[in-house]
This record gives sequence, C-alpha cells and structure tokens, in this order.
Amino acid sequence: MSPSPRNPVVRTCDRRAAARRPALTPRAGFTLVELIFTMSILSFSAAVFGGLILTISSAWDHSTALEDSRRQAQGTLGRIKWMVQQAGIYRVTGQSTTLGLAVVSADTGVYQAPTTLVVWSGGANGGLNAQGLLTRLPVASEVVVYAPDPSTPARFVEVTFPANTTVVDFRSGTFSTTIQSLLKLSTAQKILLCDRLHTSAGKTGTTTILGDVRFELSAAPTDSQIAGVTVGSQAWNDLPWGQCLVGADRGLRTSNIRIELLLDPDPKKLTTGNGYSTTLPFLGSVNRQYVFQP
Repeated sequence: MSPSPRNPVVRTCDRRAAARRPALTPRAGFTLVELIFTMSILSFSAAVFGGLILTISSAWDHSTALEDSRRQAQGTLGRIKWMVQQAGIYRVTGQSTTLGLAVVSADTGVYQAPTTLVVWSGGANGGLNAQGLLTRLPVASEVVVYAPDPSTPARFVEVTFPANTTVVDFRSGTFSTTIQSLLKLSTAQKILLCDRLHTSAGKTGTTTILGDVRFELSAAPTDSQIAGVTVGSQAWNDLPWGQCLVGADRGLRTSNIRIELLLDPDPKKLTTGNGYSTTLPFLGSVNRQYVFQP
C-alpha cells in the first residue's frame, strides 16, 4: 500500500491558483514603428543640440576676437600717445624751432597714404622732451617709427634703430627717403603692437598691399599763418597760440596727431552675409605743445 500525500489540501489549492494565472508570453523586442519613432526623436535632439553648441562656439570666438581687437587697439593708441608726449624740439642756425614729429606717406599708385608716424622721442624709452630745446639735429637711434610691417602689412609695429648715427632732419627735403631707407635696414628692431590690421590693395594691377592705418598731423598756428604775419605785430599776437601764450618773438604752438586704425576681428571673414564689412575703426588723438620761435 502506497503512502498518502502529506498535505492534499494545499496541493489542491496550488493547482487551482495556477490554473487561474494568465500565461506569460515572452516579448522579442521593439516593434519597427517604435524604433523609427525613437530614432527620429534622437536625431532631432542631436540636430538641435549640435546647432546650439555650434552657435555658442561661434559667439564665443566672435566675442573673443572683438575683445582681442579692442585690447590691441587700446594698447597701440596708448603707446603712440605716450611716445608723442616724449617728442623733443630742436633749433639750429638758420631754422625755426622744430618739433620732432612727422608723418610719412606711402604711394599706393592712386594716392599718398599717410601710414607712417615718426617721433623723435629719444628712443624706445622716450624722455627727450625733458631735455628742453636742443641745438643739434636728431639721429636715427633717437627716433621711433610707427608703421605697418613692410613684409607683413597686417602687423602694426614700433621700429627703432639702436646705435644708428644717421642724421635725421625733420625739415629736410629728403626726410621721407631717409625714413624709408632706415625701415629697410636689417638692424632695425621691430616690436609688434597689433596683428589684426586690415589691409587693402593699391592701384589696380599692382601687388602693393597696405595696412589700413592713417596719421594726420596739424599745427596751430599753421605754417602759412605764421609766414603771413610779421613777428611781434598785432597780427602775430592774434594767431591761435596755445593758451593765448605769446611773446614778442615766440609763442606756445600746439601740434595734434590724429590716429585711425582699421582692424579685422576675423581675417577669414571680412564681410557679413549681407556684404557689410566686419572691420572695426579705432580712433585717437594727442596734442604736444612747445615754445615756437621763428
């Protein structure tokens, strides 16, 4: 005789509960419609976030370029202004008082571009103004030149000529030629002030490329005003002397240098989608007063 089950009641309940449970059917994966829908959402999200990242990156690059251009322009203008204030004056026999400031123009084939400023400052450290009126001519080692680099016009440089004893007379008819010759010397020392200078071509059909910088030198009273009056006369006294300071044979003259720099924040993209220029102008001016004696 076989033994009876230990708990027939429990086994009967288990069989009934199992009969009532729904059968679980294993699922193979996503349907094709679900995959297409999911991939569409992912593609759209990638496109949106990719465009957003690209826009942020472009905006960052543009703002960085603008800030760098502003910093370079301010540094350049500040350096020129300080150096102009260091300019010395001289007076030799047979000449009137001469301020060591001059602008030299480059020939574009179309017009004369005033792209070079020459300052008789005493060299890169300045200080010549503190020596007062000198009775000798300047020499090249005491001169500082501001101009686009002849080899790379997009670079604006400060050029000095240490130990060079070439005489530089600001009133000489060969002054421009002398400065151009000095700039070509291999011993000339250049300090980069700005590397974003906008460039433009000269006359059509030529290979001349110029950096877009402009200097303008003016004086009050002007040379023609001084030449048109008699020294010590009432007309002489009525000339526009600085602070109205004038004597019988001398007066306080004011020379003004106006500076314009045209910079390219992004040299690879010079125009907008509408064809507008992206170049930025930076302007500055500085006065230098001195006692003039004809």
